[in-house]
Parts: sequence; structure tokens; C-alpha cells
Amino acid sequence: MKYRKLIVIIGLLIVGGCINRSAKEEPLNQAITGESVNTIQNTVKRVVDGDTYEIYNGDTIRVLGIDYPDISGYVYGKPRIQKWLDMGLTEEKIKICYSEGQEKLEKMLLEKQVSLIKDENEQNKDKYGRLLRYVELNGVDIEKYLIENGYAIMYDPTKPLCNRCYDYSNLEMEIRRNKIGCLWN
Repeated sequence: MKYRKLIVIIGLLIVGGCINRSAKEEPLNQAITGESVNTIQNTVKRVVDGDTYEIYNGDTIRVLGIDYPDISGYVYGKPRIQKWLDMGLTEEKIKICYSEGQEKLEKMLLEKQVSLIKDENEQNKDKYGRLLRYVELNGVDIEKYLIENGYAIMYDPTKPLCNRCYDYSNLEMEIRRNKIGCLWN
């Protein structure tokens, strides 16, 4: 009986040591590789539109922090394009910028490996089951690229801000004020 207790105690110590050891190794591995547990790499299979991408593991990504023009469909009984028309843009301008931005994104992202970065202030998924992530290609922030080139705006200033949203909002204001990029020139 004494030996049985001793064996159980030794077993627990070994298991506890292994768990503790692996917990200590994880940050070391992150430091060596430069990878964060909040960043994964995957390849873009399809650009659904400017703020939604499919990747090869079967997930759909909803790009964090930006809104890309919607040119079809309805939301709350109104055409989705209405939001953009309410900004003083013409339907023709919206459709041109939608297509131009879509084409550029496809050339940039299709079949390319991107970094998908989780924001600890955001939910993991939206109500449609899409992963909410920032997207970077070779260190280039895709959201920033879309705003700088006048293809997108900051997502929704009335929602709690993502970590990068303040920067996106300031960039959008500057681009609009200076009439730079597709939607604003």
C-alpha cells in the first residue's frame, strides 16, 4: 500500500514536471521563431471581396478594422451600397473602386501565404463564423494598404476599437481630406 502511494506521488510529480516544462518552452519557442500564438500563416485561396478572404484550411477570414464597399445585396431592408452613397459617392465611383480594389487584392494575395493576426480585444469569430484577423503579406498591413489607396474605410467607429483602429481612422481622415485614392479623388 505504501509503495502504491509512493508510485502515485512520483507519477504526479513527473506529469506535473512535464506540464510545467512545456509551459516554459512555449515562450522560448516563440522568441526563437518570432511567431506569436496570436499569429498563424496560411495561403489565400479566394478573395471574396475586399474584407473577406477564404484560406486553404477551410476558414473564412473577415479582415479586422476596415469596411470595403458592398455593391450588392441588402442589409436591414436597405441596399448595402446605400452606406457608400450616403457618403456622397456616386454608384459608378463605388463600383469602379470595388472592382479595381478587388483586382489588385487578387493579384497581391491569391496563392500567397499571409500572416493572420488575432487582436486580443476582438472576438475570435463574427456572427457568421468568420475568423476576425488582421492580414499581412510580407509585413505589409493589408488593411492599411486598402485605406491608403482609397478602397476601404475604418470599419465602424461606434464599436469598441480594435488595436489598430485608431491608426486606421486617422489614416482614413487624412486620405479623405487630401482626396487621395480611388473613392476620394
